[in-house]
Amino acid sequence: IVGDMWTDPRVTPLRELFAGYHIRACWSMPILSDGGGAESRTLGTFAVYRFRPGEPDRASLEVLERAAHVARLAIE
Repeated sequence: IVGDMWTDPRVTPLRELFAGYHIRACWSMPILSDGGGAESRTLGTFAVYRFRPGEPDRASLEVLERAAHVARLAIE
């Protein structure tokens, strides 16, 4: 979760790219296989990009988790 793409130091190498599209925040959730525990593999990432800075509330995180779950079902 990056609440502000224009100020977070982790995004420095890509800041100009995101600023060019006016993207201010990114929330992402890994899509993990159904292997369980150490058996799980990363299948991808479900991401939400926002034009306003901010971090997700509990309800938004639940939506991300559900979306990643549905994506896993579709991929597998």
